[in-house]
Amino acid sequence: FVVNQNSSGHCLSDPKSWSELFQQNITEIGQVIAILSPWGSPIYMTRAWCLWELFCAVKYKVTIEFILPKQQEERFMHVLMNDFDGIMEKISQVNVAKAEARDIQDKEMILGAIRESVGGPAELNRIVLSHLREWFASLGLQAVERITEQSESSAYLLHQVGTLLESQGKFDAALTLYQRSLVIRLRVLGDGHPFVATSLNNIATVFKAQGKYADSLKYLRRSLEIREKTLGSNHPDVAISLVNIADVLTSQGAYDDALPHFERALAIQEKVLGDGHPDVANTLNNLATLLKLLGKHDEAFKLFERSCSIRKKALGVDHPD
Repeated sequence: FVVNQNSSGHCLSDPKSWSELFQQNITEIGQVIAILSPWGSPIYMTRAWCLWELFCAVKYKVTIEFILPKQQEERFMHVLMNDFDGIMEKISQVNVAKAEARDIQDKEMILGAIRESVGGPAELNRIVLSHLREWFASLGLQAVERITEQSESSAYLLHQVGTLLESQGKFDAALTLYQRSLVIRLRVLGDGHPFVATSLNNIATVFKAQGKYADSLKYLRRSLEIREKTLGSNHPDVAISLVNIADVLTSQGAYDDALPHFERALAIQEKVLGDGHPDVANTLNNLATLLKLLGKHDEAFKLFERSCSIRKKALGVDHPD
C-alpha cells in the first residue's frame, strides 16, 4: 500500500483510526523491507513514517528484512571486517523524536500514536535498535562463516561478533566465538599479548553470566597477569581486570576479598583517567554497592552521590546511567 503524503487531511482529525488502518495494512502485507542506504547513515532511519512502519511490523510480528543495495554490500562487508565498532555506532543512531516528515502535522500524528501505543519515542528507539542489532549479528555471523585465514583481523571479527551476541544474552554462541578468537590469537600473537588478555577477559564475562564463577576467576586472573606484565600495573585495562574480578567475588559473596580489588582499580582510574571520567563513576558505583552489602551505608551513600555527580557532568542529565 502507499501512504499519500500529498493528500489533504491525512486522517488528522482521527489519529486513532489512521493508526489502526496503517497497522492493518502492514499486517495484511506480512512483510516490511527496510533499505539501509547509504549504509553509514541510512535515510530510512531518519524518516518518521519509516520508523512508524517498523514499529507496526514489530508490534504485529510481521517479518522485517533489512537489506543493502548491491553496490554497497561489498564495501559494507569490508568495513565490517575492519571497523565493527564504527558500523555499530552508525547504525545505532536511531532517534524517533528527531526523525523528519515532510509535513510537521504528520510527525506530530506519528509521535502521538507512538506515545499512545508504546509510551513514547524512547521505547520505539529501543525496539528498532534491538532489531537492527539482530540483523547486524546475522551479518557478523555470515562474515564469521567465511573466515579462512588465521589472522588478527579474523580474531578481531570473532571477538566483536561475540561481544554483540553476549549483549543479546546469547552466551553459548558468544563463548564459542570468543574461544575461537583466543585460539587464533594464541597462535598468531603468543600467550603474553594484550589481545590474548582481552579474549580471556571476554570468556570470563560469559562464564560469570552463566554462574560459573570459579572458571570466570581463573580466566580473569590470567588476563590480569598478562596485562600487568605487558601494560604496566597502572594501565586502565588492569583496572578493568580488577573490577571484573571484584564483581565475580561479590557475586560469590566474598565481599572482603572483593573490596581491595575495587579500591585498587579506583586508584588506577583516578590517577590515569582523572576523577571526572565515566569509568571512575562506574567503579565508584560498584564499590558503593559492595560497601552497602558490608553494612557501611554512610560510606556507600557518599560514593553513590559522587558517582551520580560525575555521570551528570560527563554524560549529561538525560543519559541512562
